Amino acid sequence: MKKRKFYPRQVAKSLTGKSPESLTFGERAALRFFKMKGRKMGVGIQIAQTELADLKSSGPEESAAILDNANSRILMTIR
Repeated sequence: MKKRKFYPRQVAKSLTGKSPESLTFGERAALRFFKMKGRKMGVGIQIAQTELADLKSSGPEESAAILDNANSRILMTIR
């Protein structure tokens, strides 16, 4: 039996309450993963104090820069 290196619930709990600018490379990759596939696993993401219209209209690099410059926190809900 293979051992998994990525346990979604534990990673989601560790990201909760962190600022996007303080994330490591691995945590940023996990956040990207949850943005794309989190609903399938029952994980919801909310990044407080950002304008959603700005994030939707920009590309991935620009949206990462917007999140870094904003004074925001990551909120994860796990079902």
